Amino acid sequence: MTYDDLRYYHKNNAAWKLLAATTAPLILGFFQRIIDKYSRNPVSRTDYLYELESYLGLLERDYPEESFQTPEKYLTQWSSGDRGWLDSFYPRGKDEPHYRMTAGIDSALQFLQAQLNPSYTATDTKLATLLRELENLVTQSEEDPTLRRKALRTQIKALQNQMNDIGENRMKMMDDRTVQDTYRHISSIANSLVTDIRSVTREFEELNKSIREQVAQAGENRAEIIRDILQFRGSIDNSPQGQSFHAFGRLLMNANQNASLQEHIGKIHSLAAVQKLDTSILDNFYFELLEANETAQKTLSYVAQSLRRFLEEQSTRESRRMHQLLNDIERLAITLAKHPPREFVLELEHRKLDISVPFDRPLFSPAAELKVEGVTDTAVDLPDLVDIIPETQMNLELLTRHIAIQLSKESQTSLQRLVEAYPVAGLEEIVGYFALVDSQFQGIILTEDGVDISWYDQAGNRRVARSVPNIIFYKPEDEETAP
Repeated sequence: MTYDDLRYYHKNNAAWKLLAATTAPLILGFFQRIIDKYSRNPVSRTDYLYELESYLGLLERDYPEESFQTPEKYLTQWSSGDRGWLDSFYPRGKDEPHYRMTAGIDSALQFLQAQLNPSYTATDTKLATLLRELENLVTQSEEDPTLRRKALRTQIKALQNQMNDIGENRMKMMDDRTVQDTYRHISSIANSLVTDIRSVTREFEELNKSIREQVAQAGENRAEIIRDILQFRGSIDNSPQGQSFHAFGRLLMNANQNASLQEHIGKIHSLAAVQKLDTSILDNFYFELLEANETAQKTLSYVAQSLRRFLEEQSTRESRRMHQLLNDIERLAITLAKHPPREFVLELEHRKLDISVPFDRPLFSPAAELKVEGVTDTAVDLPDLVDIIPETQMNLELLTRHIAIQLSKESQTSLQRLVEAYPVAGLEEIVGYFALVDSQFQGIILTEDGVDISWYDQAGNRRVARSVPNIIFYKPEDEETAP
């Protein structure tokens, strides 16, 4: 811990403030008296004042030289926000405030108990506990299956030896000292668990209080409030105390573990060595956890209710605002309809929508592949293939663009110049040029002047169409000069 950490805890930690208070003996003595009589259950204001008045009367009798304040003033100070020793609340159906001790009281009492009455644990018991926990940690964290099986076999062998000893009436029993040491260790764990649960309960109550304050001061930043609430709730769930709280919640939901816990506590308290010790912690352990869990669940229910009311109020307010905006727009529209402005205010350039119905578009027809199974020496008249090859395979739009580009540069062009400038992708495009004659462009087919046209197929093989009739495309205005 750093110096800054210690300064922060010295200023804000409830247990530290209690131990450092000038009236700490009075406060801690009174709270121990309340725990002995009421356990850690909530106590009404009337009962608190009665107990405090009786306690102060005893102190005034035994210590007449000291001066004490009134019970009402003490109770007000201890439940104030800067102390954090008592939580005041109104139980459902009650009109009188009740008080519940916070985790700071438990921490302070545990610290003093450890200092004034330290529980001695024998060295051999501590060593046995250390070895057992280390062995369990190593076994449960081992990732090598071979080593893990070896450790389990060792445990099985040890259990088998114990079985054999029982069969031969050679059972090893704990002596009274070991039983008492183990019981003190268990009591310490149980007390720590109760403190953790009460810490979580306190944090949930702080969350509920924070929600109420934020909702009361909320403007339009609803998203920020919800984010802060969820982040605070997540920090509680991920804390060690929060994990203890959820673990105990799972214990309550498991009837077998619940019954086993109470059965084991009953058996331990029946031991003669344990009856010589203070068993109040485990006696009240289960019921204190039940009470703490119930308090935490109620607080969470209040948190959910507060958040739900807040969201509903925000939604209602937003709906009203939207309705008000719509009503204002309607009133303005009626006013403008009855009394249109003299000057032109706004001009809409396009007041008609272009509607394109999807089903008015032609469906796509996939083109059938033209497969060449072999090569033949038979002469084929390419113009005759125009009616056989589909237009989609001829790529007429691309060929038309090629011809138009060439004719924009010169008055006429030929098929030979076109394929030199724009190599064809197949026989279909060559046939496409014949299809454009007299349909898109004016042209003449020269059957006597044949040209050879080559291209590469998809496999990379070179194909050649020999003696293809040449075509002369020309502009309409140059028709009289065409050859």
